[in-house]
Amino acid sequence: MKVEYQVYNPGGNTTALITTLDLTDAQQIAAGKLIMQKEKSVEQVGFVEKIDKNVCTFEMAGGAFCGNSCRCVVSMMLKDYGQSDSGVLINKMKIIGKADHAISSVTIKEKSLVKKYGYNPKLEKFVVEMNGSVVIVDEKFYDTSNYKETKERVKELFPKTPAILIAYFNRVENKIQTFFWIKEADTFVEETGSVSGSIAACLFLRQSGELKKKNFSAAIKQPSGEEYFISIEDGYIIVSGLTKYISAGSVEI
Repeated sequence: MKVEYQVYNPGGNTTALITTLDLTDAQQIAAGKLIMQKEKSVEQVGFVEKIDKNVCTFEMAGGAFCGNSCRCVVSMMLKDYGQSDSGVLINKMKIIGKADHAISSVTIKEKSLVKKYGYNPKLEKFVVEMNGSVVIVDEKFYDTSNYKETKERVKELFPKTPAILIAYFNRVENKIQTFFWIKEADTFVEETGSVSGSIAACLFLRQSGELKKKNFSAAIKQPSGEEYFISIEDGYIIVSGLTKYISAGSVEI
């Protein structure tokens, strides 16, 4: 069976979108593994499940929310369907998207994405519980033992979470370095860009010092060198940045 996909780079965190519809779970897993083997720059795979007018129903491998994949879907909706304004349904959340030929943005209701956040005394770190993942913000510079130990402690405290993201945040440079663990595949990946990590860093900033206010915005530098622009306004989170279509391809399963 031929499975088609498209590859996008949303300023880091290069993503493959599988566009062949009506795949079984087993077919999705098989196709995802083959794409990851074939496309060396791809860090993650997502699945287009349905397109109804200007709304795309979408799911990530592992079931976690991913803002970058949503931005890639928004760019795909412009490229393939001419929709500069579109919607994405992921994890029962409706996300509003906008795209031109260089930039894509998504607008998310804060309460639908962020369940709880604040300092966790057991971890001694700032924790953001999101729809589909738990994000840890750590200002300590990472090393291998540091992030592996943190991951194991988070797994103990949040045994039901499908994904864990550890975001090492340099407050001086507004820069993050992120590691993402997916329970379903038991894989731990160093990412070149992270929307969830950037949102968590902004929530961390919002709760600290003079930035403790309802609305604010920040540019968060990614490991790729690009910046994601995050705004929190009146209960909504808006994320924008450069997004580039890379290629299309197919695999046989």
